[in-house]
Amino acid sequence: MSKNKYRQSDKFYISDLRILIYVIGYARYGESTVVLLMDGDTCLYAFIIDSYHYRRDKRGPFINKAADLLNKHHVERLDLLCWTHPHDDHSKGITTLLDKYCDDETDVLYPLYIEDNEADIIKLKHVSRETVHKVIADNRTGKYRANPIGVVKEKYNNIDEFEIINPYDEDDVRKVKIDVITPISSKLTSYVNNTKCSDPNELSITLLLDVDGYGFYFGGDTTNEHIDASNKLRMGRCRFVKIPHHSSDTADHLLKYLPVDDLDAVCTTVFKWGQSKLPNPKVVKKYQKYFPNIYSTNKDLHQKGYGIIEYEYDFNAGTPMCAVHQTGNVGRLELVK
Repeated sequence: MSKNKYRQSDKFYISDLRILIYVIGYARYGESTVVLLMDGDTCLYAFIIDSYHYRRDKRGPFINKAADLLNKHHVERLDLLCWTHPHDDHSKGITTLLDKYCDDETDVLYPLYIEDNEADIIKLKHVSRETVHKVIADNRTGKYRANPIGVVKEKYNNIDEFEIINPYDEDDVRKVKIDVITPISSKLTSYVNNTKCSDPNELSITLLLDVDGYGFYFGGDTTNEHIDASNKLRMGRCRFVKIPHHSSDTADHLLKYLPVDDLDAVCTTVFKWGQSKLPNPKVVKKYQKYFPNIYSTNKDLHQKGYGIIEYEYDFNAGTPMCAVHQTGNVGRLELVK
């Protein structure tokens, strides 16, 4: 029997369908995305993409805003946890979520070809190595269901699929799909017997949520090479977009495949380290041509160590209605001239 007490086989009965999306960014780098499927104020299904934590001081507790949001909504377990790729700004805090919110019916996604051995196509750093060790060890004991992800070119891997039924009108049915479209496995396989991959972003998982044809795009730090080889039909249904790789020009091909005249929400997170000053204004300008109201974390509107952009989607009126709420260092990006 499923540990999700609200799920009846592959069906949820929901009379007040809302989807909450929290895009979290921290002061200089670090991000996480929390997605909650709600019936009114009750969370029925929850997943998280990436994680990060920080301390206000060296002796203080770790602050993980994704975990805080789960606690706020009384979420005791995750249905899905996706670790997109082994960069520290996407990885710190993953082990906390694995320990506290994952069980033997949680699907844990992680990139292909990383197991901290000689066959790895990249060199893992300390945080990523610890995370890989935990994922593999816990998977062996059956603590959760861990799946290394690679996708055949132009295809997709289905992670979960279910129906949402209105209990007061059983003809009112919505189909929900969660799929991944990157990384492209053939591109990663090419590194196995040759030189190592120098860019961990090439391993990045792109996760898509689709609710009756209304698509949500979460691309991690995927690169143009993998975007160009992705499933065009699936990208063409996405009307919510978290811009991949903090709006870097290494991932700016996505716009070619989006329904640009129908975009309803676009956001980005920051990355400020060394010479990197993201989001890139040139990339932001390309998106603003079609969608001027782009929200970003770390706009320094408040002196906090994080920013959370909340998108609240109400599906009760047929066409989903979206409201945006801001917490901490969040704001709209100025129009780039």
